[in-house]
Amino acid sequence: MNYATNFAIIENGVVSNVLWGMVYNSDEWPNAIQVNDLAVQIGDSYENGKFYRNGVEVLSRAEEEADMREALSILGVKIDG
Repeated sequence: MNYATNFAIIENGVVSNVLWGMVYNSDEWPNAIQVNDLAVQIGDSYENGKFYRNGVEVLSRAEEEADMREALSILGVKIDG
């Protein structure tokens, strides 16, 4: 089992750093939030349990891919795989 994950360090509601660490060491960073597969960046905001970039919620890579597939489908583009 892999216990390593990504964390965002939050200061005043803004991501000040992103780091890779072990889940069992997370108490060493009291203002760290586990981000899992979200593409969080320094400067993103954090409020009500969600991350935002320029006012838009930061999605997981799977959610972004699903949105792109839906948009392409609406445009009539067929995707294999």
